[in-house]
Amino acid sequence: MLTQLILQGTIGALAFSSLLLNEDRGGWRIASVALFVVWLVAGTTFLAQFRALGSWRALPVRTGETMLWGTAAGRLRPRGRISHAGQFSISTHRLRYRPGPLARLRGASAEEWPTESLQTVRVAPSNGRVFASGSAVVVETNSGELVTLVSTEPRAVADDFERALQQVNR
Repeated sequence: MLTQLILQGTIGALAFSSLLLNEDRGGWRIASVALFVVWLVAGTTFLAQFRALGSWRALPVRTGETMLWGTAAGRLRPRGRISHAGQFSISTHRLRYRPGPLARLRGASAEEWPTESLQTVRVAPSNGRVFASGSAVVVETNSGELVTLVSTEPRAVADDFERALQQVNR
């Protein structure tokens, strides 16, 4: 992701600097400015997603609590099959979901589950319409609630999550 961010920034800066600084384009100046604004918004969004990858490490913890693992992923709602982007993190005491800014605008709220209530972690196939990877990570709790994480790498997320749960259960 860092490579993509650097590559996109470098190519965009080179392309748009020549377009915006060249005065002999007539009507193309407005189109160049509009494309530059779109590129800038896309780059800012990409940068925010990049920063979200590791920001779980800075989450506040309780006394005696240690952060074990985290990732940027969507929380798939059981009803409506809507995914809200955000962050998942697991500590020695709890699994946390923090919605991203756009998800909060759409009504998503932060959620927590005690680590003692987490039962199984598995990769489940989707119906093919909801998310592109075709599978998601499903965490089952004692109460029967399913916490579904939508990620571009569900198998890696499930493996990391399982390792973090093993550290908690030691």
